[in-house]
Amino acid sequence: MSTTNSEADIKALRDDLAALKRDVASLIEHFSSSATTNAQNAASQIDEGVRQFYSDATAKGGETAKLVGKQIEEQPIAALLIALGLGYITGRVLSR
Repeated sequence: MSTTNSEADIKALRDDLAALKRDVASLIEHFSSSATTNAQNAASQIDEGVRQFYSDATAKGGETAKLVGKQIEEQPIAALLIALGLGYITGRVLSR
C-alpha cells in the first residue's frame, strides 16, 4: 500500500514538474517578446530623435550660411581681415 502511495506521489510530482516547466517556458517567451518590443520602441524613438536633430541642424546650418554670406557681402574688407587673422593664428598654432 505504501508503494502505491509513493508511485502516486512520484506521478503527481512529475506532473507538477512538467507544469512548472511549461510555466517557466511561457514566462521566458513572454519576457523575451516584451524585451524585443521595448528594444524596437527605443530604437524607433532614437531614430526619430536623430532624424529631427539632423533636420534641425540642416535648417540652422543653411540659415547660418545665408547670414554669413550676407555679412560678407555687406562688409567684404572686414570679412577678409578676419579670415586673414584667423589663418595667421591657425598657422602659428599648428606650426608649434
